[in-house]
Amino acid sequence: MQSDIPKQYLQLGSSSVLYLSAKAFLDHPRFTQVHIGISEADDYFDSDSLAQDARVIQYKGGSERFNTVLNGLDALVGIADEQDWVWVHDAARPCLSREDIDNLIEHVDAWDGSEGGAILASRVVDTIKVSQDGRAIEGTSDRDKLWRAFTPQVFRFAELRHALSECQRLGLTVTDESSAIEHMGGAPCLVEGSDDNIKITRPHDLRLAADTLAARTQLGRGEKMNSFPRIGNGYDVHAFCEGEEIILGGVKIPHHKSFIAHSDGDVLIHAIMDAMLGALALGDIGKHFPDTDEKWKGANSRELLSAVNHLISEKGFVVSNIDSVIIAQAPKMAPHIGKMQENIAQDLQVSPELVSVKATTTERLGFAGREEGVACQASVLLVPKPSCESERRSV
Repeated sequence: MQSDIPKQYLQLGSSSVLYLSAKAFLDHPRFTQVHIGISEADDYFDSDSLAQDARVIQYKGGSERFNTVLNGLDALVGIADEQDWVWVHDAARPCLSREDIDNLIEHVDAWDGSEGGAILASRVVDTIKVSQDGRAIEGTSDRDKLWRAFTPQVFRFAELRHALSECQRLGLTVTDESSAIEHMGGAPCLVEGSDDNIKITRPHDLRLAADTLAARTQLGRGEKMNSFPRIGNGYDVHAFCEGEEIILGGVKIPHHKSFIAHSDGDVLIHAIMDAMLGALALGDIGKHFPDTDEKWKGANSRELLSAVNHLISEKGFVVSNIDSVIIAQAPKMAPHIGKMQENIAQDLQVSPELVSVKATTTERLGFAGREEGVACQASVLLVPKPSCESERRSV
């Protein structure tokens, strides 16, 4: 790097590379701690703002990457369960995006426990030449089978600790955590990530990282979204079962049927949440509140809506207005629409006049017309937060 300062402590704006690499996890709601391996000869960490963060746990680093990771795993013995997922990230990758973390989480959450882990990676797009002396070309590799390995890399705690320990004992070459798992016969999964996940290795990498982070600020790919409004559309449907009431817009409506649902089945609020998430390309409610997670069983959809609104706010946006329609043959919706608008507006911290809720039938056509269930559609306009909080429209 042509610098006396270790690359992880080089500055990108007002922050160190290490700080930005850790911040991606510290800012994510699924992570409560970040463990960082620090060399005994390190004279810089104590001056970094990470050293003052109670969520950052320091442990003794090693001479090589795999030594440092193994030391960290040894430090977690008695704390981590054997089947816990351990995330390993390179301290010199400061451009990891929330989207890449979420993609890895989505893959991990979907596994049944038998898989051998996953890594972020990117397809090789350049033609790859083979040379022994760095001058004469000896051949061309088949790039269709080649991937560039990134971090984070995610593995079960016990499996990764065993693999690294065995590779160390056998003197096997380990260039990343995946290679250790591979030596033990494992086959980690590739999860395609962004090429923006740059590793600081050469001087010009620092410039590329700075440009990447600046572009995210300007174009809305990071914590600060762009200055343009964003539009999202949402749709949801729930079938009926025997019951005594349904919930729409947070209002309990007497009916001779209820919804089949993992949560409270509030199809109107679900459509609105999907529209809000879709406007910022954040996936859908199934990604954030999966029906495979018992945590969300019977959940109050108004609380979920507030959580989505908080996420939207963190991204720098507020709701400008909502237009929604309930598609149902029965029960009658008109007596309840005003209260639905009030509830939704309260949860989104906007004026009720910015929330439109309409209802229609299908003239007895389709599943809704046969009174088999209810569908809802919603469109949402999000706008950047005003620079002054007092400018914000509220209830």
